[in-house]
Amino acid sequence: MSRHSPKFSFKNIRLRLKALLIPDSLYLKHQYKKTFSKVAQLNPPETINEFILQRKLYDRNPRYTECSDKYRVRSWVEKVAGEDCLVPLLAVSDDVDEINYASLPEPFVIKVNHGCGQNMIVREKSEVDWLSAKRQLKGWMRNSHYLNTREWQYKNIQPMVVVEALLSEGGELPKDYKLHCFNGVVRYIAVVHDREHKASVSFYDPQWNYLFIEWGRYEMGPKEKRPETLDEMVGLAQKLSQEFDYVRVDLYSVAGQVYFGELTFTPLNGLSKFNPEKYDRIFAQALESSGSSV
Repeated sequence: MSRHSPKFSFKNIRLRLKALLIPDSLYLKHQYKKTFSKVAQLNPPETINEFILQRKLYDRNPRYTECSDKYRVRSWVEKVAGEDCLVPLLAVSDDVDEINYASLPEPFVIKVNHGCGQNMIVREKSEVDWLSAKRQLKGWMRNSHYLNTREWQYKNIQPMVVVEALLSEGGELPKDYKLHCFNGVVRYIAVVHDREHKASVSFYDPQWNYLFIEWGRYEMGPKEKRPETLDEMVGLAQKLSQEFDYVRVDLYSVAGQVYFGELTFTPLNGLSKFNPEKYDRIFAQALESSGSSV
């Protein structure tokens, strides 16, 4: 067991006590009502956010945990789709201090495997305050994403620090293609632009028709030309999503090569509004038309 296990965090002790006092069911339903100003309809769910809430409460597929682990998912992706789509792995350890960062080829990104949005971009090692960086990484290692959000799939992931090569386009982070897959079929594609500065999101259908949709806190992004690797991205996403009724497959396209990013089973934690609001129901209808019952 890593000495940076989440159980040693004072924040996690407080959150664990809160979890004992407020069970997941009560907490998650309260969060939904607080966000959407209504009681969630779960039998059956009528919106994609209600479907995500239902999944958080009742769906205990162990594959969700395996594929939400940013290190273990690599082995699963290699078995399902091959290793060519994997970002080069430079180092991995359950101890932040065990990795020799000075020996790693730059640029690279350091992240933890058991959470969300905890990434450290290193373009030049000489510019990094490594004492401060390691302190930040150890804090991330001690945090429990499950206790923060009650997303069950993160609950039993053993914390690791993972270092991968940094993908870039002209020195900037590449666009993040988020393909929403329903029973193995891509129905919607969200493209995140300018991730390091003022991020925005553009939605498309699989034929690359622009959709006037906002989901979450980001502004609606610009229209752009159809990526040359679109068919390859759709094919890879559908291959990776075959055993799931709903999953978001995140991919990158750099210099004609498609790379795997991550699998997300509870996008935006099921607590973000759509604009127009009707798309909350339309996304859920994609589950019905793809063969799942909601």
